[in-house]
Amino acid sequence: MSRRRQSARRKALLFRRNYIFERRRMLGLTLQMLAERAEVEEERLFELEEHYDPRVFDIASMARIADVLDCPYLFLWVPPEGLREGGITLH
Repeated sequence: MSRRRQSARRKALLFRRNYIFERRRMLGLTLQMLAERAEVEEERLFELEEHYDPRVFDIASMARIADVLDCPYLFLWVPPEGLREGGITLH
């Protein structure tokens, strides 16, 4: 992978991690509150927020998280099964 692609991938992951955290803070939600409202495990939600690994949740869980955060596009960042992350770029 070229340095340019690595940099773009790193920036995209950083944006996604920060977006979830900042959106949660903006809405005044703690991690526990978000987990309860989205009906997901808090530890796995922390892993999603900290490392942005969407594979820790199924698509329905990501949709619930996106709904609580009022961000309908969040769950679209989940790469389809068998597709490498970064295979799809959203503009």
